[in-house]
Amino acid sequence: DNARCIASTRGWLGFISHDDLYLSKPHSADQLIQLPSIETLPSVLGVKTNGMGVSEFILSNGYLSPEVMGHFALSSDDPSDKNCILMARQGLTKQLAFCRPGKEEDAWTALDGSELSYGQIVHSEKDQLFYNILANECIEAWDVCDPTSPKRTNFVYKPLLLPLEFDKSEIMLRDQCRTKHYLVIDERSGDLLLVVRYYADHVAEDGTIVDEDLTNTLPYRTQRFDVYEVDFARKRVKYVNCLQDDLALFLGLNHSFVVSTHDFPMLKGNSIYFTDDNTEVIHSEKYPYGGHDLGIFHLEDNSITSCYPFFDESEKIETPLFWVAPSFD
Repeated sequence: DNARCIASTRGWLGFISHDDLYLSKPHSADQLIQLPSIETLPSVLGVKTNGMGVSEFILSNGYLSPEVMGHFALSSDDPSDKNCILMARQGLTKQLAFCRPGKEEDAWTALDGSELSYGQIVHSEKDQLFYNILANECIEAWDVCDPTSPKRTNFVYKPLLLPLEFDKSEIMLRDQCRTKHYLVIDERSGDLLLVVRYYADHVAEDGTIVDEDLTNTLPYRTQRFDVYEVDFARKRVKYVNCLQDDLALFLGLNHSFVVSTHDFPMLKGNSIYFTDDNTEVIHSEKYPYGGHDLGIFHLEDNSITSCYPFFDESEKIETPLFWVAPSFD
């Protein structure tokens, strides 16, 4: 039915089909939960169908776009619970809204947040808060336990300080890269982690970073990740050079999560599993590449195990890939 997957959280996938939004549990066709109508999203003024039969949405900022929702996160594993809340980033406007999937006849509610763009969203069961990345420089916390009276607090965490013992070449490499920031909750401990991804716009086959690519054939590639522990109450971040040996992080367009290698011994501990979430390039006809920047980053030695050989770009992956959190039921 032309449904597209737009995000994942707590083992659930989010789909959009024409003007419908719903959650679906993989490998369980009977577990499908309808979300409030797209037309109740504060950023959507109306819906129209183009000549190809694809729904496009008239947005409050004047744009016409098929994209109405980005990252989202659930507050519990059971969205049918009437107290469960789903918080989402609204498409091109990149502002926040929330709903209660288990409550009949609910609608999307806009959050009066920052005018800057929101990034990833996670939920902490320990703190009963939603945490959001804001413009790669600020962490914002939302308390929506009382949906009629949302409360927010934030703190600016930049500049992030690298350890003094860092090798000069490592610092220079990071200076050549763009960055993307992620939040991750370790559900076992309740710890909040900030992860910074460094990627270069153009990388040659030998791994050399190229400043300019006139041929438009050298793809972007992830180079490094840095991890920080966040103490939101004290407004502090602390660099950590490794994870616990039994922990693996999963990052991408999904609700980021942590898995123990004790539960899944086939995984590599002290590692970051990442997918290609550079949707600006993936969805652009300007670039012949995209979607292949995924692999495993090993914090122990800063090495990367790529899931694709270099330049195996014969077919662009136009649909971004998502990690789906395992079920422990």
